[in-house]
Amino acid sequence: MVTSITSQTVKSEAVLADTIRDVRDRPREAAQDFLNHAKEMGLSISKRIVEAHGGEMTVSKNAAGGATFRFTLPAYLDERIVAND
Repeated sequence: MVTSITSQTVKSEAVLADTIRDVRDRPREAAQDFLNHAKEMGLSISKRIVEAHGGEMTVSKNAAGGATFRFTLPAYLDERIVAND
């Protein structure tokens, strides 16, 4: 069996080692970092889904802090249903 080690493999292992060290040394901060990353991924996925359906996703700052995320989708018209049949 031939095993190759690429620079990407080495980088991935270094990132994993850093992550394990963070969880061990500062568990609360590591958990918050994970949650922040998960939220970013969720927003990215949501945006792609909305755009794939012809919609738009926007964000605006709230005066009191935080943000508001809005999305719009085009109206769906089922062409099988004909009005006034």
